[in-house]
Amino acid sequence: MSLRNPPILYVDDEEPNVANFRCCFGDTFPVLTAPSAAAALAILATEPVAVLLADQGMPGMTGAELCAVVFERYPETVRLLVTADSEPEEAAAAAINAGHVSHRIPKPWRERQLRPILQEALDAHELGLLLPALHVDELRREQHAFVQRALFGAGGGATDLFGAARGRFDAIAGVVDRLAGDAAPPASRPEDLAGLREAALAGRAACEQGLARLEAVGRVAPTPRRMPAAVSLPVVTRAALTRARSAVEARAQVELELGRVPRVFAPPAELAGIIMALVLAVADAIPPPFPHGRQLTLRTGAEDATVVLQIRGTGAALPPAREAALLDPPPSGAGLRARVAALGGTVGVTREAGRGDALVLRLPALRG
Repeated sequence: MSLRNPPILYVDDEEPNVANFRCCFGDTFPVLTAPSAAAALAILATEPVAVLLADQGMPGMTGAELCAVVFERYPETVRLLVTADSEPEEAAAAAINAGHVSHRIPKPWRERQLRPILQEALDAHELGLLLPALHVDELRREQHAFVQRALFGAGGGATDLFGAARGRFDAIAGVVDRLAGDAAPPASRPEDLAGLREAALAGRAACEQGLARLEAVGRVAPTPRRMPAAVSLPVVTRAALTRARSAVEARAQVELELGRVPRVFAPPAELAGIIMALVLAVADAIPPPFPHGRQLTLRTGAEDATVVLQIRGTGAALPPAREAALLDPPPSGAGLRARVAALGGTVGVTREAGRGDALVLRLPALRG
């Protein structure tokens, strides 16, 4: 699997500006450049682009016009527009109001000011792709769980129904055998009893065939796999929080301190599910009154070759018994700790007097 992220495409007809952009950002971000809108559209037609940064004052198709076309053809690409003070503001304002442009950047741009804007745009692109993928993953797993319950669920699944029917056909065959061996059987012809026994055995065989087919269905329909990828822990954290926000904000105000950290290699849906469970656990451990005066802080950082996510709640209490129930639930113990260990990481509780307990997730940083 390629770990390369979709690039930033900078479009400007002035070569010195293009050279300056490559010099400033080429070592930090994947960068492509184009001298015109037509050249940019040719690139977009051949490969995905995360961020389009277009100069407004190009001959032919302007930057705003290019952003409008990209909005229609490639809506997942985040669009930024560079405009000079001497250029009319109406076109840029119209593009922003129409949703074709997410940010207007003054020209000449400054590296220190542009860098965080580009990083924010890249994160927005990744988040925009991740949220629908998480939704699809959830739907697939719910569908799989429904099928499993329908086929193999205790008490009402097809397996139990076939098994019960097989038992009844066995009972019918047994009754027929007793009648056939009775010294004074009821008035009936022997061929009638033989036909009834044959029908019972055929019904039993049909049930056996149904059970065998159900077993085959179970073998060919495993739980949908979650494939790993190089993902940004801050972006996945934002995605998880998006899905849990209503429950969290009912108990605390959310503060994000998601600093830049190396990427991790993990299935995005699995990692988002783990983070969402941790966030909800800390939120549930925050004591009332809600939500005023209560704060849930999510902070990312790096320690040596490890990426860290700390989730702390005001006054949150996670004593050892509650920690064990969350991370190592009985009887199997296959809880969050085991799921994190499968990703090569660890999770646990840190306790700091006066600040509330925190759950800390540590994952190996992706190198290269």
